[in-house]
Amino acid sequence: MAKMKEIGVVENNYHILQKNVRNYVVEFRVGGHTISITNFEWYERMSEETNAFSGDLVLDGINVGDCSNDGKGGCAMYHAFGKWELANEISQILKNTENYCFPSMALSLEDVIDNIASIMVCFIANKVSTHAKAVAVATYLQTQADKYRNS
Repeated sequence: MAKMKEIGVVENNYHILQKNVRNYVVEFRVGGHTISITNFEWYERMSEETNAFSGDLVLDGINVGDCSNDGKGGCAMYHAFGKWELANEISQILKNTENYCFPSMALSLEDVIDNIASIMVCFIANKVSTHAKAVAVATYLQTQADKYRNS
């Protein structure tokens, strides 16, 4: 697999990587582990209170199952087919990781999946098709995260 170029970081852990001209990957990094979603599909018309999406859940470069959100306000769901030990190990690490949105609550794998999906939706909704536009979207997302955290 070709090396991807990092084009931005949001909230210290969400790394936005450029796969090629029109494909981007959002990778959450914590405790030596990575979390990402491949084969991401956003269902704009089904998105009501949250983003409706589906995709493959990738932990440490291993496709471990699937993840989705029905878009009706609940959190993401995931199924780690046969890879529960890895998912549980990462979930334990996340409990001790700063949760920028809700500092009083522990961060969960479901939260990370929803956040990755939200960042990916920003790229799709903005029809990102150039490197310059991708960098601009990544910079905007970091600025918004900083404003939210500092308010």
